[in-house]
Amino acid sequence: MLIKVNTSDLKIGMFISELDRPWIDTPFLIQGFLIDDISHIARLRLYCQYVYADTRRSAAGVLPNAQPRTARTRQIEDTLSNTGRFMRMVHSDESAVASVARHQRDNASEGNERSLTSLGKQLFGRLFGRHSRTVLLPAPTRHDFIPPTAHLVAHPETHTVEEEFSHALDVFDSAKYVMNRMVADLLAGKTTALDSVQKVIDQTVESMLRNPDALMWVAMTKQQDATLYGHGIRVAVYLVAMGRHLGLDRDHLARLGMVGALLDIGKTTLPLSVLTKPGQLTDEEFELVKGHVSEGLKLIKGATTLDADIMRGIAQHHEREDGSGYPYGLAGKEIGLFGRMAAIVDSFVALTNERTYAKPLPPYDALRKLTEWSRTLFHAPLTEQLIQAIGVFPVGSIVELSTNEVAVVIRQNRAQRLKPHVLVVRGPYKKPLPEPVYIDLLEERPAAGAVTPLHITRGLPAGTYGIDGRDLKMA
Repeated sequence: MLIKVNTSDLKIGMFISELDRPWIDTPFLIQGFLIDDISHIARLRLYCQYVYADTRRSAAGVLPNAQPRTARTRQIEDTLSNTGRFMRMVHSDESAVASVARHQRDNASEGNERSLTSLGKQLFGRLFGRHSRTVLLPAPTRHDFIPPTAHLVAHPETHTVEEEFSHALDVFDSAKYVMNRMVADLLAGKTTALDSVQKVIDQTVESMLRNPDALMWVAMTKQQDATLYGHGIRVAVYLVAMGRHLGLDRDHLARLGMVGALLDIGKTTLPLSVLTKPGQLTDEEFELVKGHVSEGLKLIKGATTLDADIMRGIAQHHEREDGSGYPYGLAGKEIGLFGRMAAIVDSFVALTNERTYAKPLPPYDALRKLTEWSRTLFHAPLTEQLIQAIGVFPVGSIVELSTNEVAVVIRQNRAQRLKPHVLVVRGPYKKPLPEPVYIDLLEERPAAGAVTPLHITRGLPAGTYGIDGRDLKMA
């Protein structure tokens, strides 16, 4: 059981499982550690107001009169832009325990796995071609956090996922090559021009405007690229998706993409031993990491003339709403739109990617954490906008259905974010299906004897049950 503990009440022997902020905002790079020294308490008090301790892994007697953590029933609240309704998803402890037990039984009995690659491009292409129709988005709302100078545009989808997929794959691979070359130049001490980066970001924007789900699918399923360039590409994709949803015009989307691509290039100046360190950073090492923001700005300042919005977005992507961020300690409205957006998306990508000090979270769980942190660290309305833009279960997510079947999210339903299009790839006992089954959850009705229609019960981490989204090809 996890319980909330104010940092003023910390004791040696407590096992800390979660913080009140992203781990990347602190030098505690190991997600979960035992307090075995008074210095740990001092550092936790420096960065956090409260933490969550694990009663099972803490020493006996150090957590008296503890109250159970209420975050087990924490809800995602997704504000729908036109109706103002909230979608609530609550998973009880009992259902979680039952799911774990069921999975243990299935894993024990599961035999040889059959690769999904054998499904073939033709089948998957037919599924997408038949069901992925273009959708006209509603007129964008001018929220009070959008500068009045920003021109808003309604961006209709002009391509199906199938039609756009090959373009999206080419764009992602091109971005990977360009970013890899740029990082290599920086590591070699060469001054790099950003023309090629801008060109590939323009291609990213064009693909996202035609159909955002295709490139988000590629970005989600290529999580093995947990490198500096891979992180930047994914941040760029989700920033553009978020900006597209807000109705920002093409120029603003291109600037957002550049923010994502360049926000972490200052890390090329850091020692590899610090970047790949699996344990807690020293104070000196953490100060080095925090310096990547200013170092990145120095690297690109002389490369080319960038729009002021891009420079501010990069400079502010580690600032936090309560003023606890770096490098300037800005708070609230002192942080610009791009800085606020970059802070949220950068954290989402970090949470869902494999890191040296933590395993990736399912996208749904990552969005829940962002929702919790938006109470203090992130701009809450923009956090809700990210969820609306990419979905509660983003494209490429692996999910478990109410039938215990396992599916991959392949397309969003813009009006009902909890009911995406999915491809069922494993049966209720987690055995691979002979052929995947396409389902539009929005169209599902309760089966005979069922109280509710087929629905998603929870998100699963990438690679669960050996499922690899890269094996699900589109023709």
